[in-house]
Amino acid sequence: MGVLEPFRKLEGWGEGITMGKAPGVELFVGGFGSLEERLEKICGENVTLLGPVPPRDVSALSHQADVLIALYDPSYLNNRLGAPNKLFEAMLYGKPLLVAKGSWAGEVVEKEEIGLAVEFEGGGVFQALTRLRKDEELCARMSARGLEAARDRYNWPMMEKRLLDIYRSLLKEGKKGM
Repeated sequence: MGVLEPFRKLEGWGEGITMGKAPGVELFVGGFGSLEERLEKICGENVTLLGPVPPRDVSALSHQADVLIALYDPSYLNNRLGAPNKLFEAMLYGKPLLVAKGSWAGEVVEKEEIGLAVEFEGGGVFQALTRLRKDEELCARMSARGLEAARDRYNWPMMEKRLLDIYRSLLKEGKKGM
């Protein structure tokens, strides 16, 4: 779900899935952008283009998926440091997540063992999708760990406490400097 622009590398994924680089995998792509027509031409039966998806429908579609993908080019600082919504949706719904190595999301996915971090360029996404399709036990473990992470560590009550602790610490530091 999102923008369909060249920097997202969707053409390569669509062609790769269509050409069987991840046998048995179906890819659902929602969004809009300059690649819409190109994707319609190059993608085969196992790639479904959903078009623009209203925000109210994203959650239901994510919940229905077997695997979520949040692959953003880590050569951009924002993508390296950002926290994509899909990371938290994957945890919440107990879905394995594919993310780019070299990003904060990749670090979280590897640390929590809730998905796979792959190279943004190249065929890593196809290998990862094939691995997840073939290994139901791995997916089940990742799903359970994602649900546990959402329940125990990545939720508003926990983040609120951390944020308030940081503010308190900063206030104490500020008073010492006066």
